[in-house]
Order: sequence, then structure tokens, then C-alpha cells
Amino acid sequence: MNLQNEKPVRLIVSDVDGTLVNTKKSITDENVAAIKLAMDQGVRVAIASGRAWNEMNEIFDKIPDLRYFICSNGALVMDKQDNRQVYREGFPKQQALHLLDRLLEYGIYTEAYMGAAIYGTRESLPRVDYYIRENIRLFVLETRTFVADLRTYMDQFDMGPEKLQVFYGDESMKQRIVQDLSNDISYDLLLSSEGNLEFVLPHTTKGNAVKELGANWGIGADQIMTIGDSHNDVSMLQFADISIAMGNSDDFVKDSAQYITKDNDSNGVAYAIHQVLERNKQLMS
Repeated sequence: MNLQNEKPVRLIVSDVDGTLVNTKKSITDENVAAIKLAMDQGVRVAIASGRAWNEMNEIFDKIPDLRYFICSNGALVMDKQDNRQVYREGFPKQQALHLLDRLLEYGIYTEAYMGAAIYGTRESLPRVDYYIRENIRLFVLETRTFVADLRTYMDQFDMGPEKLQVFYGDESMKQRIVQDLSNDISYDLLLSSEGNLEFVLPHTTKGNAVKELGANWGIGADQIMTIGDSHNDVSMLQFADISIAMGNSDDFVKDSAQYITKDNDSNGVAYAIHQVLERNKQLMS
């Protein structure tokens, strides 16, 4: 990468799945070391993920100094140091229930993100091997709360979830859902890289969350680096002036970024961070 930014990067925001973690869902020592080096040099680092708050434990353990986490594609922002919600935006309840009803009609594994918890359909468990890919299956099973009737369970809350999600199992089902549901402007349908489709409110994007987080510190887009691999990362790639797509991204994501780094099994995050820190050194010398 030949970085051309004219101001030093002051905030780095990284996606998790397909980006910070490799295909085995592990954060490598190289990525950990690069993030710590950036923070040691005064660069703020935050996480922006489609994951819920309770799915971040490995990051908590390996990089305990990370403080800010954008979860559920921007619908929830957590301050780990103070253990508080900085921001949360959920679907209006009736809209969420209507969308949930439509998703349940497909008979696939469906789940709802509610703050720190993710609630899934228990009746899907006998076919979990079909719906959910092997590399993430154990992780999903360990981080979900399974309920007998997801629709009835969601009806008890005053606010809807931040995100609804389905694991579709095969490409034909994916195409069917996209064709049926992609034209509704009351939500965004996001394609992720792990065999799932995500439904979020249109304005609750990673890009908006990154913008607000940077504004808290007086950091504009021209001093923010974002890095990701999936369609749910495009909003933050398009926002930041220094945007980096992973080598394992598809062409749409790569075309949405300014630069391309190595893939997630080749420490692409570490490579990008080292390039940014080297450019910072040039700009500040």
C-alpha cells in the first residue's frame, strides 16, 4: 500500500470477523502487537463489528486496553472501561415483530440482538450443522440464549432489537430472501461473510457510529482509518479518508475502499497498521 493521506491517522477502527480474526476465529499475536503499538504511539483504536457485546470476550482478553466497541453494526456503542452503553438504537417494537414474522416464515435459523444478549430459535438446533458454518458453529452455540418461541419472547420487551439476523444454510435460500426483502426502505439488509444476512435500521451503520465516535475526540474523517472485509463494513470504509479492505474481501468491498491489505489469514490488520504508523512517522518528521 502506498498511503497518500496528508494528515496523521489519530483513530483506527477495525472490523472483527474476516478482518481482525482469522478463519479459525482467532486473533493472532501479530495483530495484537500491531494494535498495542498503535495505542502506544498515541493512536486511538476502536472495534466496529456486527457482533453483539457478549461476543467480544477474546478481544477483551487479548487486548484489555481497548475501550470503545461499536456493536451490532453501529446500533450499540459500549465503553468497556466504564461498562456502560454510550449509545443504543433499536427497531421500533412493532416494526421488529413484523420483520421477525417474515423471517420466521422461511423456517431457517433466526435470532435477535438485544444489548448484551442474542436470542435464537431453539427449534432450529437440530439443523444447526446445516444452517451455520463449521468454523463459527461452536462460537454461535456458546454465545446465544435459545428460547422456545422467539416471536413471543421478543414481544415482552418495550423496544425492538438492534439487529435481526438469519443464517440461511444455502445459496438458494439466500437469494430468495434477498429478492423478497431487499426493497424495503425501513431497514437495511446487509450481506455478511459468514453465511448470514443482517437486518438493521438504515441510519444505524458502522459509518455513522465511527463518525460520532471520532467527533467525541475532535477527529474528522481525514484522520480516521477504517478496515473491514464485508458489505456491513462499506459504510465506514466510505466515510473514512483512509479506508482499507482486506485481501479476502469481495470486489464490491474492495471497490469501496482506497487501499487493499493482506487477507485475514496473513495478518492483514497488522500489515495495514504498520503501514499507517510508518506514514504517520513521515508526516510528523
